[in-house]
Order: sequence, then C-alpha cells, then structure tokens
Amino acid sequence: MDAVWTHINTIFCALSALATAWACMSRRVHDGFWMKCGFILLTFGFGAHAWITHDGVNSFDAIALTRAQLLINTGMVLVVLSFLLRSRPSRRGHTPERRASDFVDLDVTRGERP
Repeated sequence: MDAVWTHINTIFCALSALATAWACMSRRVHDGFWMKCGFILLTFGFGAHAWITHDGVNSFDAIALTRAQLLINTGMVLVVLSFLLRSRPSRRGHTPERRASDFVDLDVTRGERP
C-alpha cells in the first residue's frame, strides 16, 4: 500500500512541476520578480521530488527529499508573500499622481487664457 501512495505522490509532484512551470512561463499570469523566483523554486522542488520518488523511496533518499522540500517551502513562501504584497489594500484605492499640466488645456497659450 505504501508503494501506491508513493506513486500517487510522484504523479502529483510531476503534475505540480508542470503547472508551476506553465505559470512561470505564461504571459497570462501577472507576476513580479519575486513571484517568478518562487515559481522557479517550486518547479525545481516538485520536479526533484518526483524524480527522487519515481522508483520508490529508501533510506538514502531522505536528504535529497529534505532538500527538495526546502525548495518547495521557499518557493511557496515567495509566491504567497509576493501575492499578499500585490493585493494589499493600500494599492487598490491608490490614485496616480497628477501633474499641473493634467489640469490645463495644452493647446492654449499664455496670452489666450481667460
């Protein structure tokens, strides 16, 4: 039964690696620098985890799995923090700064103003 769970975990990690790689390379996902770094770390972490567990798990894989889990955790922290920073409420109602020239007609010369 443990082998079945290991294979299910391997398939899920491989699909997660493909999904995060797609999110990293897609133009439809609006991400910044730190979120892209997080997606890259997630892709490598899930890919390494799937590669390590594809033939089963033994006691020698413990350190490699720990390193893959560190990549996954670091990538998840970067993605979540950058998402929270992008969606913080101070940015929603933010109005852009205005210049003095935004309030006047630029076609009117100084002598023609009323």
